[in-house]
Order: sequence, then structure tokens, then C-alpha cells
Amino acid sequence: MTTAKPGIVKAWHYHKLQDDHFVCLVGKVKVALFDARNNSKTYGEINDFEMSLEEPFVLKIPKEGYHGFKGIAAIESMVLNVPTKSYNYKEPDELRVDAFDKEIGYDWGK
Repeated sequence: MTTAKPGIVKAWHYHKLQDDHFVCLVGKVKVALFDARNNSKTYGEINDFEMSLEEPFVLKIPKEGYHGFKGIAAIESMVLNVPTKSYNYKEPDELRVDAFDKEIGYDWGK
């Protein structure tokens, strides 16, 4: 589980081994996905989703898909993640890229 205060961006990262499953439990977030998988038919595409408890859904984020989110509610938002693999403290499956990386080019201000 993680939280984001209003206007705060938590991005970008991806996993080599696990899929994530996000659900917004409190507030509202904008989740953005960037497809960096070379063999994908959606390679290079960006999709975003607004998530809240008022309109709940589970968002599956495939491994090797860059993802992040921004708190867009007036309150601190909370996201539950259910990954397909347990966290490995010795070798974390998490690779990070700057939230405002120019190669991805996503505008978090939208």
C-alpha cells in the first residue's frame, strides 16, 4: 500500500519479473503507463487512468511496463498494490526512471 498527497507524483518504475494490480482505496489518483516492451503491439504508447473508490476497478500493470501515479484528490490518496511476486529485499525487482524523463515525455500536469 502506498499514498500520495495532492499533486505529488510517484513515478516512473517497472519490474522485470512481476505484474502489479492497483486499486485506489482513498482519494483519487491518475495512473500512467508507458509501454517499453520491444515486442509489444503497443510499444511506445502511454495510457492513463483516473482511479477512485467511487468508480472502483483493478488495473493490471504488466511486467516491463513503466508506471507511476499522481495524487489528484484534495486529500491524501491511497493505492493498494497486489503484485504477482513477493518482495525480495536482497534483490528488489524495481527499476526507476525520473518522473519527468524526457524520453517518456508524459505531462503529469494534465
